[in-house]
Amino acid sequence: MQYLKNKTLSEKFSISTILRTSFFVMILLLMLLGRPFSGINIFGFRVGEIIVGFSLVVIFMTILNFKKSIFVTTQQLRIYYFMRINVLGFFVVVFYHKDNLLDLYVYKTSSYFWIFGIYFISTYFLLGEKNQNLIIKAPSYILIIVYSFTTIKYPDLIHDFLIRYSDKFDFHKGAEILLIFVVANLLNLKFMKKNNSTTYLFISTGLFLPLFFYMSRGATIACLIFFITCLAREYKFIIANYKSTFIVFIFTVGIFIFSAVNITSDIFFGFLNDNDSSIVSEEVTPISIESSVTNVLEQKNYSGILSFYFQDGKIFNAEVNANWRLILWQEIIYDLDVKNLFLVGYGYSEIIPAMLSADNNGIDGTNENVHNHFVQILARGGIVHVFLIASLYLLFIRIYYNNHHNLKIVDFMLPIIFVSLFDTSMESVRFPTVFLFYLAFFVINGLQHKDISK
Repeated sequence: MQYLKNKTLSEKFSISTILRTSFFVMILLLMLLGRPFSGINIFGFRVGEIIVGFSLVVIFMTILNFKKSIFVTTQQLRIYYFMRINVLGFFVVVFYHKDNLLDLYVYKTSSYFWIFGIYFISTYFLLGEKNQNLIIKAPSYILIIVYSFTTIKYPDLIHDFLIRYSDKFDFHKGAEILLIFVVANLLNLKFMKKNNSTTYLFISTGLFLPLFFYMSRGATIACLIFFITCLAREYKFIIANYKSTFIVFIFTVGIFIFSAVNITSDIFFGFLNDNDSSIVSEEVTPISIESSVTNVLEQKNYSGILSFYFQDGKIFNAEVNANWRLILWQEIIYDLDVKNLFLVGYGYSEIIPAMLSADNNGIDGTNENVHNHFVQILARGGIVHVFLIASLYLLFIRIYYNNHHNLKIVDFMLPIIFVSLFDTSMESVRFPTVFLFYLAFFVINGLQHKDISK
């Protein structure tokens, strides 16, 4: 494995190296396999539960004995002090609502907070590793594999393994694919030759934009935000190489059309999926470029997304799913205000009251997330906890700026936070784990271009 190249035999098999390599591989498997991997059972606990539990232990180790904690570096001291305040805020809510700290459900519903321990763990492992080729190059390949798994054919061998050993099989969500898309392109823009990285940016956008259109409006807008931001950052290179850029653009249009047709029909790879189900819609007959693109756009109704209106003191939207989210969020905020729980939320022991409604808890009745990261935090821990978590994100930006004297980390954080305003991504385990790992990577290494391609 390239990752272990140039190490002595004792270094290759040291406990530290084994743990570090296992941690990095886990991150990549979370990207590659998503929800099913986090649901694999190990010694009676799912991988996702183990991640949250270990992350929680690291936070408490740090809080209670930070001067001797191996997970705290000089770079992380500001985050450590801020985490103490966050932990205090958590216990204030717990004691106010008399939540049972021995109930694992309490830690499940507050996982959005404990998962920040991944940042400490990631920084510890990353600072001790000089050869980072595995975590730099793998996301670009994983992104293409995920596209294949999602739209062409999920390998039977992997599918059968996950069905057998995981608690649930599911395809990647739009937000999860967006995260891989952003990570892969930022790594390429930093480490690849400029012409290669910009070519990958254009082609991957052409390939995935129809998929985002089909799967998630939030991911679509976040993808466009990221793409436009990258173009703005690289405009000098693009203008200087306008001839090659034009050729790449034409090729990207072709890739976009191919992807749209592939997603809405079996014309290319139908022979692989005779007995398989995927995210694609029923075959469009007759097949045409126009009908394929139209079907991609119509899967998620974008026509009324900007049609907001006020009625009875509330905000509504003409698009059904967007309107459902708006009504749900306002219902939660109104209920918290009426019950005088705006400061401390509902706590962590019970399901958020609004999610008990059959209109909100999904087809199978198990959905407990409100499809907005900050409204979810508001419902659980109140407005104070929203302020603390938002301030923590701003602290990451400040630390990055102090280290690298630019704000390129916003290119990474903005689309990820944006998509989490309309999705349940941050309330999962896999999404914030990968996000915080690469956040730590970028804070340490920066995002300035550094060509290491050979």
